[in-house]
Formats: sequence, C-alpha cells, structure tokens
Amino acid sequence: MKHFLYLGTATLIIFLSFYAVINTSCEKRVVNVKHLEPDTTSHEIVWENYFFTSPYGTPWLHDVAIIDENNIWVVGEIYKDSINPHIPYNALYWNGEKWIKRMINFYICPVETVSIIVPIRTLFAFNRNKILFTRGASMVYWNGSTYTHSCKINPYINGSVIKMWGTDLNSIYAVGYGGTIVYYNGVAWHKIDANTDLTIYDIYGAMNEYTNENEILCVASAGHNGLGKKLIKLDLLKTTSLPDLGIYPMIESIWFVPGKVYYVGGAGIYTKKNIYDNAPWQRLNVTKYYTHAIRGNNENDVFAICAFGEVVHYNGSTWRRYFPAGEGDILYTGLDVKDNLIVIAGYFYNNAIIIIGKRIPKRR
Repeated sequence: MKHFLYLGTATLIIFLSFYAVINTSCEKRVVNVKHLEPDTTSHEIVWENYFFTSPYGTPWLHDVAIIDENNIWVVGEIYKDSINPHIPYNALYWNGEKWIKRMINFYICPVETVSIIVPIRTLFAFNRNKILFTRGASMVYWNGSTYTHSCKINPYINGSVIKMWGTDLNSIYAVGYGGTIVYYNGVAWHKIDANTDLTIYDIYGAMNEYTNENEILCVASAGHNGLGKKLIKLDLLKTTSLPDLGIYPMIESIWFVPGKVYYVGGAGIYTKKNIYDNAPWQRLNVTKYYTHAIRGNNENDVFAICAFGEVVHYNGSTWRRYFPAGEGDILYTGLDVKDNLIVIAGYFYNNAIIIIGKRIPKRR
C-alpha cells in the first residue's frame, strides 16, 4: 500500500518510549544553528509511504541500503506467509516500480549444512551485485544472481552483529553486542579488541581529503540505561578511544565528513568540528527525542530519524522538521541517504513501513 506525502504532512501516532522526552508541539519549525557552510541544499522533499501488513507476527525493518533509485534493499522481518506463518520475509527489494519480498536463508552455525530463514539484522551494499547480509551470527553474500552462505565470522564475535561498513570485499568491518569488532581482509576474519564490553551500535567511514586515508569511527553504549559510552577510532586492527565530553551516555549513531563536521545521535544530537580535541561536544537544540540514526551526503545535507516519528534535516544553514512528533505509534530505525534520495524504515503498529523521500533540487 502506498501513500504520498508532501513535506511534513503525515498521520502518525505516539510511540511511548521511556528514553524520549515528550513534546506535544505539532507545528513545523526551522531551527537556526550557527554553521558557516558556504552553500545550502533544498528542504523541499516529496515523501512516499509504503505499508506492509504482518498478520502473523510483529514486523520490524532494521536497516536500509540505497544503491540507486531503482535498487534499494530493506531488511528485517515481516510475517505474511499463511502457509508458514512463523517464517519471515526478511528482505524487501525495490526495483524502481514495486517492492519485492524475499526470504533469504542463513546457515545454523557452526554446522554449515542446515539453513533457516530468520530476521536479517543489517546489510552493506557495495553495488547492486555485491551485497552482504547478516542475521547477526553468520553472513550471506549476494553477487547479483546467487547467495553464498558463510559461518566464518561466527568464532570471532562476542555477540550479534548490528552494523557493517567497508570499502570493498577485501576490507570489511562488523560491530555489535559485547564490544564486538571484527575485520575481514579478503581472506579471513580477525577479532579486534575494543577495550570495552559495551554494545557497539554503529560504524561509519569516509575518506579524509586532508590525509587521503579512510577515517572509521564507532559509537558504543550500555543501551538505554545510560551507564556507559565510548567513541572509537579504527585503524586496521587497532582501536583508539576519542574524547566524548558533553555527550549523554546513550548513543546509537555516528555520521561525519572527515576533518569538517561530526555528528553523534542518541539521547540528543551532538556535533563537533574537531573530533580529536578535548573540547566538549555541542548538543543541538533540534529535537527533544531520542535519535536512532544519522546519515547524510555532505556537511550541508544531514538527516536524522528520531523517536515518535520525527525526521529532521540540516541544509547547511537551518534544520527542518518534516513530521511533527507525537502523532503516531511509529518508530524509524533504518536510514540511508544518497544524493536526492532518502529512505527510512521501521514499523507502524502491526505494519512495517518504508518511506522514500525524493528531494526537489533548489532552483539556481
């Protein structure tokens, strides 16, 4: 089922979350923040909502990967098969015209002879013919025509994998529960000592134009109890803790443009220009809700998805809130951004939800 939305018009209901601060204001707002970026991007976006019923179980869509406007993957779980109601569709593929439901098998580790269909936790796409999926304990590789299964990662993880990032099939990181950080060099997986048993919720990397090297950062916390936090820099098999003064110890996402601007999301959205100095992180007065994910294209084009169905965008000068919070039992947990395309995924009551945003470019 598809519904069209323009800018901030949406029907949402309250998702009661103990880690969010309730805000009953429903008006659209623009929050001015003192950034000095030279250019701005358009706030004008047309949104399309897609709902997927799940009559045989609670749905949840965890993660998103945009390859291009005709190739989008979303993973999680939807229970819709009347013949096998306990078996989920664990992937959805957008071909430019419609969403196609998929059931992807995974090995039961360590025995690589029995496979099952279970929810997919995360994915990472290098291109349309190079995609990695994980249920948290084993991997599946899609080459555009066939799936290849592997349990090789399993002995090296402390807990289930939550996120992955890499540059190619010869350089892949995976992070997750119990301080899990592992690295694949194209031949074998290697365990990395994170010097913490906190859950590592997110990993992101990008090329630093000043050093001509990839900068790779992770965020870790003790979940919603607020008992710990950690920012981690990765350099092959080495980890370095970074200053985190000013950040409340409930963090879940990180995104940045190396050497220019860094964002951390969780119990607030925090930013910093230099991640290596000891100055405190600045908390932005953009949202009062817990932030589940931050992604962007550049320092003047940043999106965040928050509790209570709130979505915010920074265009280089101002922040815009699209969906007034507090109107729906809706939770977004998956986000990806590529050029003028934004894809958000989560759940709405007993429905899974995917939102595709298409930006209207600024007129020059």
